[in-house]
Order: sequence, then structure tokens, then C-alpha cells
Amino acid sequence: MISSINSSFKRQIPLPCIDDLINGIFVEECKNRFLCKVLINGIEELCYVASSAHLSSFLELNGKTVLLAENKGKNTRTHYTLIAVKIALGYVMLNLNLVNYCVAEALKHEGKRYSCPQREKKVASGYKCDLYYEGEAPTMVEAKAVLSEHKTVVFPSVHGFRVAEQLTSIKAALLAGYRVRYCLVILTPTVEHVELTDNSDFLSRFANCLNAGMCIDIYRIRVTQRRRFYIFHDELLEQELRDSLLGLVVDEHVE
Repeated sequence: MISSINSSFKRQIPLPCIDDLINGIFVEECKNRFLCKVLINGIEELCYVASSAHLSSFLELNGKTVLLAENKGKNTRTHYTLIAVKIALGYVMLNLNLVNYCVAEALKHEGKRYSCPQREKKVASGYKCDLYYEGEAPTMVEAKAVLSEHKTVVFPSVHGFRVAEQLTSIKAALLAGYRVRYCLVILTPTVEHVELTDNSDFLSRFANCLNAGMCIDIYRIRVTQRRRFYIFHDELLEQELRDSLLGLVVDEHVE
């Protein structure tokens, strides 16, 4: 799998506008979501974390070198935003707000129909998709970040009401004539395999969406030692996941 990742580097797409970053040392995540403490030039700073889940549940961060961006707003609670953490092979992007932007950049290379996305647009059944593209067959894109230190990751890590409700809305959109691309975006180079959860409710809803025409894409985001950000399509991992889905049974009794 590692060799397939390296071969994909030739097709990686550079991500502009992620620059002017500074170094810090990660101290700890705060009990309140969206906040962490970082040492910058020996001074402890409260920094913004663009993730609704505690990142320490997925990665060991304490004491690690991190990259930070200075917040541009005047009335922000924090002066900096957490962007990435240093690992042996480069960095892992931690700002989950950038995931949709990265996917949009990747899709631009597929043709003009993906050149002008609308972000977080409400469409069928009040469903708010991450990216929306107008056209003869309007396309909705759902981007899901995958963050793990393990070689095999289970998706989704948590299955709750929001996930079920979202899949119900996606199925309704597909039946109404929308195209849907469900994109898994892997942030850590350690991940070699993706498996779906064994939660029966999720699998039934997911199978229904696939049967209605939903497409699955898998991307990886790579951050080099020189702090350059790239995204690339992992076609082999994508095909592996698709093959594993062939046995999923559609349940017509699940919305």
C-alpha cells in the first residue's frame, strides 16, 4: 500500500493559500471544544482548533511541534489557529475547516463543471451539503475527514443520529435527481485500509444511498517537511473499499 501511495505523489495537486505559518509546541487540549494551549516562543497561547471532536482521541499531540496560522479577525478570542502537527514524514493537517477547500481544489482538475462550487448550500429536504455544483445534473459533495494513527481505520468512528439523518437526506436528494459524491479525506499517512463500521443501521442506509447512485471518492492530504500542502486521489484504496461494499444488502424498510 505504501508503494501505491508513493506512486500517487506524481498526480498530487498543490494547495495554494496555506502559508505564513509559525511553529509552536502543543501543550494540551482544553476541556472546552475548539480550544488548545500551545507554547509560542516560550509563551503559552490559547489557540483555536477547527474540530468539533477532541483531536487527542485520534492522535498523540502533547509535546509535538505544530504549525499555526495567525487569525486575521480583530475580535477573535484567540490569536492563532492550529493547522498541522509534525510527524516523521512531514506534517498531518489538523484544521478540519480546510478539508472542503482541499476537495474543491482537487475537483477543479476534473473539468469546468467543478470550477465554481457553492459552499454549505441547503438543497433537497433541507440537507446542507459541503460543496454544491450547478449544472444539468447538479452535484452535491460530502467531505469526511479521516484521522487515525492506525493502519486500518473504521468509518465512521461514531454513528449517531446526525449521520443517519444525513444519509436519509442524501438518499432523498439522489432520488430527486441530484448527483452525490461522498468523499473520504485521509489526513494521516499511516492509514492503509478503510473499513465501514459494523453498525447495521449505518450499513443499511449507506447501501441504500449506493443503490440510488451515490459515488465514493477517497483522497489523501499530504503536508511535506517544507510545509507544502497537496491533495491526491487514492484510486487503489478507493477500489478496495468499493470491492468490500459489493456484499452490502439494501434494506428497503430503512429510509
